[in-house]
Amino acid sequence: MKTKFRYTIQIAAVIALILTTVMIWQSSVWAKVFAIIPYLIIFFVASSRGYSTTSKLLLRSGAAILVLVIAGFIALTPQTDAQSGIGIMLAICVQYALIFAAEAIIYLSLKPSR
Repeated sequence: MKTKFRYTIQIAAVIALILTTVMIWQSSVWAKVFAIIPYLIIFFVASSRGYSTTSKLLLRSGAAILVLVIAGFIALTPQTDAQSGIGIMLAICVQYALIFAAEAIIYLSLKPSR
């Protein structure tokens, strides 16, 4: 079950990576790197140990699903004016925040108490 879910998340991250890369093809190199990194993080976090416990599975998969839903909105946003660019950057920042929050909760829950 966890293996199938992990591969599904990885495939979805690769699809989102390709869609985002195609969408921002005309942008600068730094804009591409900034926009692509959330999908690479999700792809590499979905390793064999990434979903080892139920809490890790729920937190990381929840963050991944929300990031991938936002990726769909980013891919469907028309880039005709400056406001859409600002909205895309805000959505990418929200993706980073989701990934950071999930990893912070996992770290704090696994940290031994003193």
